[in-house]
Amino acid sequence: MKSKFHCRHYGLRFAIRWPILLLIVLLLIVMLAVSGCEKFSLDDLSDKDIKRISENAVICNKPYMRVGLECCLDKNKDQICDNDNRIPGKIKKAPETSPDNNPPPANPSKDKDGSGPDSRENNKPIDTDKPVEGAPQPPPQQSPPTDQVNVPNLPSQGSAAGISNPNLIIKQPALSLPSVGKTFTDPAFGTKLRRLTDAANGNRDRHVYSQLQAFNKDNSLVLMDNSQNYLIREVESLKTIYAFDFLIYAPRWNPLHKEEMIYFTDLATEPTEVELEKVNVVTGVKTKYNFPRNTYRWVSPGRAISYEEISRDGRWLTLFVQKRSNDRMVFVLFDLINNKIERELDLAGRCSDINPNWVAPSPLKGDIVIQWNPDGEGACNGVEVYGRTTGLYQGHVGSHRGHSDQGIDELGNEIYVTYGFRNSLFITVTKFPGSASFKNSYDKIILDPGWGHFSHLSCQGPKGVCVVTADTNTDAPVAGGEPLDKEIYLVYTSGRAEEGNNAGAKVRRLAHHRSSNCDYYHEPQASISADGSYVIFASDNGDCQSGADSYLIDLRGSDLSAPPSSGGPTGGIIIGLPNDGSDEKENGPENQNPLPKENLGANGLPAQTYALRATEQFSLGIAEGKWYVPPVSIGKNFVRLLVVNEIGMLTCNSADFTNVRLFYSPSGLNQYAKFTNSQILGHDNGGCNKWNQMYTVSLQGSFDVVACVSQADGSQNYCTAPLMVSTNPKGVSWS
Repeated sequence: MKSKFHCRHYGLRFAIRWPILLLIVLLLIVMLAVSGCEKFSLDDLSDKDIKRISENAVICNKPYMRVGLECCLDKNKDQICDNDNRIPGKIKKAPETSPDNNPPPANPSKDKDGSGPDSRENNKPIDTDKPVEGAPQPPPQQSPPTDQVNVPNLPSQGSAAGISNPNLIIKQPALSLPSVGKTFTDPAFGTKLRRLTDAANGNRDRHVYSQLQAFNKDNSLVLMDNSQNYLIREVESLKTIYAFDFLIYAPRWNPLHKEEMIYFTDLATEPTEVELEKVNVVTGVKTKYNFPRNTYRWVSPGRAISYEEISRDGRWLTLFVQKRSNDRMVFVLFDLINNKIERELDLAGRCSDINPNWVAPSPLKGDIVIQWNPDGEGACNGVEVYGRTTGLYQGHVGSHRGHSDQGIDELGNEIYVTYGFRNSLFITVTKFPGSASFKNSYDKIILDPGWGHFSHLSCQGPKGVCVVTADTNTDAPVAGGEPLDKEIYLVYTSGRAEEGNNAGAKVRRLAHHRSSNCDYYHEPQASISADGSYVIFASDNGDCQSGADSYLIDLRGSDLSAPPSSGGPTGGIIIGLPNDGSDEKENGPENQNPLPKENLGANGLPAQTYALRATEQFSLGIAEGKWYVPPVSIGKNFVRLLVVNEIGMLTCNSADFTNVRLFYSPSGLNQYAKFTNSQILGHDNGGCNKWNQMYTVSLQGSFDVVACVSQADGSQNYCTAPLMVSTNPKGVSWS
């Protein structure tokens, strides 16, 4: 709610000396005169103006010390408030979170049962003597923390990290499974790594996600997920210091406090109350935020939207909830420092019942960023930005719901980083708030990594850098077949590339992740710490049947500054790096040799070497009906094809039978050629390697089209029957 001050009533009461009161009155009179004396809004003042006025307005005489806008008793002069005593009477301000040295409430609450993929029903706490929370109550008032977060610059000391040429083909050397806690050297890139966990077969013990900051403020602690619950571990000792034994959703480190985790309580019954809480993971003290009760509810138990809910400066948090008073879905921006709702954004009039994919505050300003489920550049499509102070639409920063992250570039600008493609795939940067007339108008390309070499992204580190997880191009799926295959690498926002040319790109290639990617939790999903000291990623060491563990790339003391550009036209310069011999064993020629030459028949199609089982299907069709309606799917110069792949293991990220190729022949000639990458205008797999695969291909006229699938090494091939496709001369053009 806005605070208004009118000419006839000021309503200010300060517990300060009368000369200071006189000073404030004079300042207000001047400001009212400037505003025309009709009304004056604190919203018209900048944060610096308010801070300057408030700092001059409060004077504390010894033995009192000033804390923000208040005075507290400090008899022993240790600059710590004695028992949090305050002088009665203070400037009215929003409540804040309670300090960590407050005694715990007397009556512990009972744990609540719940369910859902993001809830945790855990064992007993690690330390049973830790204090627990009491009855819900607003935290006492406290001044905003002085320890504000500033996004750091890239460290430039020490030896350069990794390899900076983006065009080298770096084969993956053999490497035996390291012991837990052991530091080892990546044999190809020379970086230092450490295996953090040893998950049982079929389980996980790893960080949560790429865009979610895994490390606390000073990198001493890391948030982990071990299939049963969320855990906090010490980075150096790997000791578990805290385990959540109660149901929570969306745990996030507090960027302003190294020991605090912020989360939503996860209730089992519906409609569920939205409750926001934090815990000190060292002391165990829990504190509820002053989130309004009986106002909002989750649309289903324990489900918020987004993995990017807290801004980099620790002030803003976003969520998407249902308002109880009218059952409408609204976006809420919460001020964590001042402990209050900053803005409620109701877009029903603009967006009807369109739901978002995620919502997040922009990294520093707290503008509301929404990625909608429909792709596009119109209202409530793509990625939109709404102003924090006005609630008004500011512009688009993206036109699709592909993987992305928000970050800070080398100049301190808020940026949106994602991929874009026409006939290729490349990494793009767009400054906030984007453009109100967005037409795929990203600001610049910073890298053309080639197909398959951009799967996850984290821009949660220092200014001007993101860490990328790469997989492989399905046309060259063996690690080492192309540059960046199965690598973890840094990409810099100060670089500049163009499609097919990385001459101005800037990268540091750090490690092979060596994971099978066989399901969601086996994906590496690399994430970077706020200061760039660590990169964390998951790996099963190539064995889907084993556990998914976390590995740490230790970059402390390394030069992470943007390297000189050392690229050029994309292609591939093959280099073979020797193993260091310290802890590897040779496993034969696996992943060392190029792909075998495809066994093509006289008509140009691969030889059929696999027979479908009764439970399997592999089919090719035109993406019409429930998918698209003509003339969208069949245009003047393109057609959308739907490949249904249900061969072998059917988990979303299964790696078997995923080498899909498309072939075409002029109708009736039975002489096929493979669609090249430049002819494949788009590929939408819905985030999965299996099931429905949508390909948009360049065609003009009438052709027979065949889809083939095989294992990664080209073996066990299966092809569909030919499908006759004719483009529509009256249809739309691809763009």
